[in-house]
Amino acid sequence: GKYRKIPEATIRGTKAKKFGKLAGKYVPEVVYKDIVGGQRLQEKSSGAMWRNFRKLNSVWKSSKTAWNPTVHVNNVFGNIVLSDLADVPLSGLPDAWKALTTHGSKKGYRSDVVLSAIKYGVFDADFVGKELKNFRASELANIYKSRVDFDEWNDAVSMSSKIYDKVRNNSITSKLEDWYRIEDHVFRLNAFMHRIKMGDTYEDAALFARKQFIDYDIDAPVINAMRHTVTPFLSFTYRLVPILAETAILRPHKYFKYAALGYGLSKLEEIYGGEEAKIERALLPDYEAGNIMDLPFMPKKTIRLPIKDSKGRPKYLNISRFYPGGDVLSFDGQNPIPFLPEPIQPTGGIYGDILFSMIGYDLFRGQKEMGRGLNRDPIVETGLALNSLGKKLIPNFPFVPGAYSTTKLNRALKGDVSKYREPQTEFEALLNAFGIKVSNKSIATLSASRKADFDRKIRVEKSKLKQLKNQLANNQINMAEYDRSLGKIYANIEDLTKQFLGRYEGIDPYAIRISDDITSFFGSGVKATGGQ
Repeated sequence: GKYRKIPEATIRGTKAKKFGKLAGKYVPEVVYKDIVGGQRLQEKSSGAMWRNFRKLNSVWKSSKTAWNPTVHVNNVFGNIVLSDLADVPLSGLPDAWKALTTHGSKKGYRSDVVLSAIKYGVFDADFVGKELKNFRASELANIYKSRVDFDEWNDAVSMSSKIYDKVRNNSITSKLEDWYRIEDHVFRLNAFMHRIKMGDTYEDAALFARKQFIDYDIDAPVINAMRHTVTPFLSFTYRLVPILAETAILRPHKYFKYAALGYGLSKLEEIYGGEEAKIERALLPDYEAGNIMDLPFMPKKTIRLPIKDSKGRPKYLNISRFYPGGDVLSFDGQNPIPFLPEPIQPTGGIYGDILFSMIGYDLFRGQKEMGRGLNRDPIVETGLALNSLGKKLIPNFPFVPGAYSTTKLNRALKGDVSKYREPQTEFEALLNAFGIKVSNKSIATLSASRKADFDRKIRVEKSKLKQLKNQLANNQINMAEYDRSLGKIYANIEDLTKQFLGRYEGIDPYAIRISDDITSFFGSGVKATGGQ
């Protein structure tokens, strides 16, 4: 094998050799890399480590957003709702689109309104420009070629960036980033043009357009630190909440409109679905159950369509992601931090994916990954961990091997059968891949999923009971403490059982009954009462 000479450099300000007695000696190259690489890691500034971290996290954000067709659909729907909340008419979108697409397309042609928008910073605060601005992988090449003078940290960053560079330069993904930017710009320009027509100054119109369509240019140090580490998408929620609050105060009639829509859809479901629809809704999985923003007057997250497939199975459409901030008030006691709403739960970005893949925990479902921790062979367990990580890092783009949407397409093609879900057609799977979340439901499959979830929760309570008995036997707690804790466990089991059985009677734990006179909810302050 190759040998390399250990550097004879001295420690700054002294005559002492940096590598001691090894200085000037030849060692195998693998040993050289470990010794010299370890020293470089010790000397590396925190600033350099931080820059590399942000670069990798920006790549990860690209794979979750701009390279995901579902996010594009949600982004367009979200911008439509944000336009409506601010009374910006959609009728101006064609003019805004024309101005954007013709600007610079002909020799010497420049759109005055686009030039003004650029001058006043209308386009300076979009997601791609601000959240992904640290991604500069185009400088790199030769993906898997490591450098002897690099430590493992720099090698990992370099290789990962080069891999994504090849993906990014592909005509599909590069166009996706362009389209993501245009999707925001056309709505911003429409708002800018509208406010100018309303008599605003160019400065005020530009400020309005930036603010209403999520200004990602954030100066708050704490927020910036969080969005670059534990909560990578915090900036969206941070900017959106004031928009929703302002709408509620200044234009409450906007929510009344969506309340009327939700009420109408619920009534249609009762009329066309009957008792069967009530039981189906009560059995829906938690991520599809309840109302948008967890507000009783808003539409359901998942609506039952007035059509069925050829076998008589009803179809549902999940619209929760079409409404911006649809989960901003969602609190789930099973989350890592129960008192925090869904959007600001810590995930850790790319390093969260690495960590949770290594320990075998599914953050989305809030439970251990199936089959993990059962293998004593470290090689098998490492393989499962890497497989889990790979699935998380692959952009969810249809037909990309390993992507979740590709898996669903293959499942539909093969006619895969499971007692936990109804099969989909290839067309339905393709719709899901592009953000139209349509699915077939049945009481049988919904019941099987709910039963599995109920059994898991009961096992957790029984585990607590066993642990409690051991604590008593080992004199870690006294009888009074044992009785109190035992009572809580039995109460939890009783509540879980009552809730589970109630679902088969159509009792939806998420349901809130609203007065038939929907206006009284806003006008006279009638209290909503629990569906149970």
